[in-house]
Amino acid sequence: MDVRSRLGLRIKPEWASGRNRLKADFRLSLFRISDERVREMSEAELIESTMLVSDAVFESVSLYLTCVTAYLVAAYSIGAKLSRFQVAVISVLFTVFAAPFVMSIHTSLWNVDFLSKQIAQIRPDWVGSTSPEFIWGLLFLDSAGIVTCLAFMWNIRHSKAE
Repeated sequence: MDVRSRLGLRIKPEWASGRNRLKADFRLSLFRISDERVREMSEAELIESTMLVSDAVFESVSLYLTCVTAYLVAAYSIGAKLSRFQVAVISVLFTVFAAPFVMSIHTSLWNVDFLSKQIAQIRPDWVGSTSPEFIWGLLFLDSAGIVTCLAFMWNIRHSKAE
């Protein structure tokens, strides 16, 4: 049985390639993995699911950074020339698209931590756990990144010409 179906996800096999793989991994990253699904898993399945969720973290981080970079480039290059309505639309879209990636990163890291602790019960030499301080700190930094980007746009729009 496939690890994704063991975790209770109904992902079609044709989603495992290309752009559709990203959709499947993003859906995987939004779920909290529960005890009852993990109890029946072997060590190899636990390690594989940890790697799958870790991949979802990396993809979410990369997509979050893509959103942030696009918004900052737009703010710097044309932010002062945009109307209020245009800035509002861009800022709302940025927030709506960046926030789910922040939550995906956060949820996926908790899943990696949970799965790593399950593996550590089987293999005491396993060192893949993530500290809660790191997870909460990253959530704070990513959320602060969104607020900082919005402040950057505001600053570009309200800077005084010297």
